[in-house]
Amino acid sequence: MRLIIAVTIFSLTLIAQASLASEKIAELQQRLHDLEMQQKEIEDWYTNFYFLGKDRVSSFLDNKIFLGGYFETSISNISGPDMPTQTSSQNQALGISVTAELNENIRLVTQTLTAGGIPLRNQHNNPNLTPTRREYSGYVFGSLLAQGYLEYRPGNFFNLQAGLGYIPFGIAYQQREPVLFKKRGGPQMLLNDDGTGVGIASALWMGLHVYGLLPLEKKSLGYNLYTVPPASKVNMIGAGGRLWWAVNENLKTGVSFQYGEKVQNSYLSQGVDIDFKHGNYGFLSEYAVVDYSGNNLSAKSYYFEPYYKLFEGRWIVFVNIDYIKLPTRVDAATQTPDPIEKRFYGAGVNWLPLPTVRLRLNYLKHDYIKETDSIDGQKRDYAQVEFSMAVAF
Repeated sequence: MRLIIAVTIFSLTLIAQASLASEKIAELQQRLHDLEMQQKEIEDWYTNFYFLGKDRVSSFLDNKIFLGGYFETSISNISGPDMPTQTSSQNQALGISVTAELNENIRLVTQTLTAGGIPLRNQHNNPNLTPTRREYSGYVFGSLLAQGYLEYRPGNFFNLQAGLGYIPFGIAYQQREPVLFKKRGGPQMLLNDDGTGVGIASALWMGLHVYGLLPLEKKSLGYNLYTVPPASKVNMIGAGGRLWWAVNENLKTGVSFQYGEKVQNSYLSQGVDIDFKHGNYGFLSEYAVVDYSGNNLSAKSYYFEPYYKLFEGRWIVFVNIDYIKLPTRVDAATQTPDPIEKRFYGAGVNWLPLPTVRLRLNYLKHDYIKETDSIDGQKRDYAQVEFSMAVAF
């Protein structure tokens, strides 16, 4: 009898334990199922709203998003007769470009530039400014919207952009992406202004930009028209334009203009440009002149940049000949008159291990001429050796 009772108790204990184990297993299975469903929901959400197939990114509104940009860094050594010899890693810049395709004809284009570095203060070695000699000093950092516009592209003849972007004036002003320049920063017309934000031309169009191809059989003639408020007088809208002609696959030329109001007068910029290439040889050249109302002074700039490609374009050697004259230039910080007339000339080499990677080494002689050669006995000339790298992605 006692044996029967013991067996019964033992059997009931096993049954209870099995029931508890079964409940535990069922609970664990349910938890696993819930986790799998949550993971699937996350994956589905991530796929539907962000990555819709290879090389495609989508916003919450299911628009295609294209992400890219560039990074540039440099080290520069400068030396001259009335200044200390200096070497500095003065420039680090990151540009992020985001484009949203809203449909086949409409897209939003943006580019944000973030840069930090050690500025070259008193760039033109004027003893009447502070510091009294050209020098790298301090550290600056900033971020700005370099481009941002909504674009409507219904066809070849008429396309419309609204917002802000690089002006289609000549070659250098509209090129602007660091990885494209053989010399860091491009020609002098991009690197100098007259203290009022203009110099040769105001660098950004704002408002509207219309462009397209003229209805010709070869589609080799195009135009640009845009609005621009100069930084010196932002309450008066100006305008600019360009007409270009692709003569053949080797030669492209164009003429440009820009008109705007300044604080004391108005200006009219006019330019002509040539882009020639044949085989491994080519050259870029621009000439621009700026006439001011109310005086006989005019600003001008030109450059000539021949180059030769080696080893299937992975190496490029080039020469710089560049001139600028800004007779009405003032120091932007102090409004002290500081006119310049200078040229630089030099040579350099580029190595492109990839089409989107450019490493540069160049030498430049900065030569101030005529009455701007020196101020109060202080010479302004200097030499520059620079290494830089630019990467597009």
